Amino acid sequence: MASESIHVPATFRAVRIQRAGGEYEVQDIPMPATWAADEVLIKVEACGICYGDAEAAKGYFPGTVFPRTPGHEVVGRIVRTGAQVPARFLPGSRVGVGWSAGYCFECDACRHGEFAGCTDRTGRTGITGITRDGGMAEYLVARHSALALVPEGPDAAELAPMMCAGLTVFNSIRNMGVRPGDLVAVQGLGGLGHLAVQVCAKMGLRVVALTSRSGKADLAASLGATEAVAGDAAAQAARLQALGGAKLIVATAPNAAAIEPLVAGLGLYGTLLLLAVPQSVSVSVPALVHHRARVMGWNSGHAGDSEETIAFCSAHGVKCHVERFSIDEVNPGFAKMLDGSVRFRSVLVFGN
Repeated sequence: MASESIHVPATFRAVRIQRAGGEYEVQDIPMPATWAADEVLIKVEACGICYGDAEAAKGYFPGTVFPRTPGHEVVGRIVRTGAQVPARFLPGSRVGVGWSAGYCFECDACRHGEFAGCTDRTGRTGITGITRDGGMAEYLVARHSALALVPEGPDAAELAPMMCAGLTVFNSIRNMGVRPGDLVAVQGLGGLGHLAVQVCAKMGLRVVALTSRSGKADLAASLGATEAVAGDAAAQAARLQALGGAKLIVATAPNAAAIEPLVAGLGLYGTLLLLAVPQSVSVSVPALVHHRARVMGWNSGHAGDSEETIAFCSAHGVKCHVERFSIDEVNPGFAKMLDGSVRFRSVLVFGN
């Protein structure tokens, strides 16, 4: 299909943030007249709303320039391609775009194949929705190095969060050295946590869900957890020690008070994995030393990791539970994400 045969409008609707701390406004903006030879134009089907988008709107991340369109959990179809875009990305191809907006291929991280650690934060690469416009819009221009091919079958609203939430969960856990049968705890049963429990269970791990409130045992069990422990973090850590100590604790809810005491629940050579991003976390050094344990963070992955995430989740029935919002409902979508009432990811869907 020739890209020129697909109609492209002169303007399109997009969520815009005019300044740091500004409102989410829906505006008509001009379609770019040109784009680079390594870029594509995507007609967006769905875009997830992530906690990182709210932080970006505050100007939290270095390199954020306003006005800006947020959104880094994007699924859509290519409608135009630049002259240097590889043949695997054709007009009509269904693709996803995540946190990474592409790679420079020149920094030390890229030269060592660690593309997710690319240090280029210019508008050409950097972070989708932060250093360049994101996917909360009817159309998105993206570099081909940021693209993941996604399957035709799954619903776009359920697929979009896999480009960040699903990717971060799957890619981090598979790199933690855990094996089938190991004891793993997941702190929080929200947007990241409900995916983490499923992924761990499908990897053959023994999963304990840690929740701040009681009454979630049935939900945890339905996701694959063998046990749910509600209450304060110190009691949760004690329960993990009674079970032999956790090889891995995955922190998914950004509450430092609910994370810090969990170090005491680690087993020998255990890892406290921070996927949630509170401003700071203080942990017991003696507990780390005693168990030869560590605290580690993880940031998403590259486009190839996204494809592998979707392949794993599709093969094993890992599903993202979502609530759908139109572009005109962007503010309620953000509000439900921020107050924790969404079950479990807010997603903007577009009438394609």
